[in-house]
Amino acid sequence: MSPNGTARLYKLLSGLDEDLFLLKCRILLPDQPGELAALSTMVGQRKGNIVRFYYNRSEHPEMVLLEIVGENEAELRSLIDLFTENDYFAEKLISGIDQDITDPESILKVKVRLENKPGTLGAYSTLLSEHSANVIYMLYDEDKYPHSAEIVLAAPNPMKVRSILKDMNERDYYYKVLYDGKDASQMHEIIGLKLNERFFMRLNHLLEPSDAEEIKTIIRSTEEVSRTLISFSQEAGSDLEKGDIYAQILALASTSIARTGHRFKPLKMKVIESEDLTFIGWKMPTGGNIYLMQTNGKTVLFDCGYGIYFNDFVSLLKSEGFAPEHISDIYLTHADADHAGQSGLFEREFGTRIHAHPDSLHVFNSGDRSWGIQTRHSSLNLHFTRLINQFTEITPPEKEIAAFSTNPIREIGHFKVIDSFELGKYTFDVIESLSGHIRGYVFFFCSDAGILISGDYLLDVSSLSDDEIANLNRPRFLMTSTNLDSTVFKKEMQYLKEWLMEERKNRRTNLTICPGHGKVYHI
Repeated sequence: MSPNGTARLYKLLSGLDEDLFLLKCRILLPDQPGELAALSTMVGQRKGNIVRFYYNRSEHPEMVLLEIVGENEAELRSLIDLFTENDYFAEKLISGIDQDITDPESILKVKVRLENKPGTLGAYSTLLSEHSANVIYMLYDEDKYPHSAEIVLAAPNPMKVRSILKDMNERDYYYKVLYDGKDASQMHEIIGLKLNERFFMRLNHLLEPSDAEEIKTIIRSTEEVSRTLISFSQEAGSDLEKGDIYAQILALASTSIARTGHRFKPLKMKVIESEDLTFIGWKMPTGGNIYLMQTNGKTVLFDCGYGIYFNDFVSLLKSEGFAPEHISDIYLTHADADHAGQSGLFEREFGTRIHAHPDSLHVFNSGDRSWGIQTRHSSLNLHFTRLINQFTEITPPEKEIAAFSTNPIREIGHFKVIDSFELGKYTFDVIESLSGHIRGYVFFFCSDAGILISGDYLLDVSSLSDDEIANLNRPRFLMTSTNLDSTVFKKEMQYLKEWLMEERKNRRTNLTICPGHGKVYHI
């Protein structure tokens, strides 16, 4: 990027005895301790006085808006050349996300008095660099706030914060401490922190240290996650702060990881147990329910939860007397990670065949749950899908899925029956949704047993725990609904209820609704 695009020099109106010049520029300063001191030294050597300095690391980790006043035009022009030599005008590729600031007690926010004369800011920034403190936010504006600057800095440790304050006292700086890390409730007010850093600080209070470190390791070590988070943040812009999307996504990931191993405790739901049929379900700690049907020597699953639970779920099956290797088929309602995450793992480990709508294959391949529908936030949906898939370890099928037919056989209410399959003496209709939630969504209805597997439709909200409701609501912070078309989704819900009421009138026995979240219920 040329310096002409980021620097402007103006002659100011002044008195008869002197001329003043103003240099306004936008520079890219490396995000590390000592850089502000080096910059201030350059300005002082060219007899310039910094009258405005704005930097907010959470907005851009390198961008600084700078205004410098000087009496010598040549000196200021040489300063532009010096900035160019130091690559301050060059766009840099942000190739990762720093996660160094995780201790709130290592942060200091102060308002400090700085006289309006050359060298003042340089002297103060040198003090900070002596303590290896990094400025993450600074507003110094002589027009708006004469003789003072608001600064947020991150020190290597809490002891350094105390040393900085001690040094400021000894050097006769007048200042007011606005935050010194002791009141965690004020963390949301600290400017300059990136969203992931804010989350990590909260994470330390929510999880055991080992669990919190595991989340950090996933993000730090996975280049794909880092790139996706950067894209997600840039795409969302200021809306990301309002919704706190990043923290919501990581909260879901941390909750899921924290409930694996010895903390994996799904809730078992018995649906039907008879001489020729066993139909049971499990509410996973997070994500969608998994249903198992065993009849006539055949064992299948309907949906299969987050991939992160695969090992725990396999152990659970064994403990319940089911051989995982005997699960011949998995029937998927749709391709979201919380319903299809283990599908590829069962396929690879046990040769299980995966059945789904052909559009689900496109969702798997694109890594985008909004595939096929363009909305204002389609890009955000893409990044969101990739983040959730990464954190919950979705493993799509590698082999060609057994795709349902899409040729309508008949109609049920407002829906089309596009296929059917038999499990022993039980026949299941495959009912195609209207794509209100996601493309390639199907319901499974067995009239013989009176079972409807509805997935993310027809949830019994009263049966959901507070954690489940929070987990289900997290994607809604994405400035869009979890549904691709909420209007269509609402219509589908009404159509389903109308059809079920009509179906119930024609039956002697109740219908059993097996939703993707919450408990099974009867109507």
